[in-house]
Amino acid sequence: MNFSDPILSTILKAVFFPLLFQAELMGFAWGAGEQSWLLITKRVFLLLPAGALLLACWASIASVLSIPIRRNRQEFITALFVTWWDLGKSVLSFWGGMFRFAVELVMAAITGARVLLRGVWALVHDVLLMPLNILRRLAGNVVRSPIPWIAVTLTIAWCAVETTIFTYSRDSRSSIRL
Repeated sequence: MNFSDPILSTILKAVFFPLLFQAELMGFAWGAGEQSWLLITKRVFLLLPAGALLLACWASIASVLSIPIRRNRQEFITALFVTWWDLGKSVLSFWGGMFRFAVELVMAAITGARVLLRGVWALVHDVLLMPLNILRRLAGNVVRSPIPWIAVTLTIAWCAVETTIFTYSRDSRSSIRL
């Protein structure tokens, strides 16, 4: 075989056209030698679509080579174009899903931070206001109690007043008798 034949050279270039850009595309998507943030971004967002593109190119070459021996050529070519369209849609859906994942992750982190801050605030609030809450519960128990605490308190106060009075009057009587 003579590879210097222009027709054969054109056919071979058409059959092996992904070899023209395969190494550069995968090298770019792999991102070796880049900064770490760019390397991770390229590998997450570009590596899978680039691999799918190369796989689709090689599969399309094999499919195009089989067109002369197929029965329903027009339907097959239409299906091949629809498959390429679906590949484009799937890559866009992949990027959209990754964007949505990033947004949901940020929102979950914000929500988690809010829950944590509210928990810390509730803990501080409960610790600082614990004495007032205890007094409020005691006052509520006193108010709702079946025991008439006002009467008990006034009776004890009146007893203290009378004790003071009678103590003074007894001391004054004893000093007069002497």
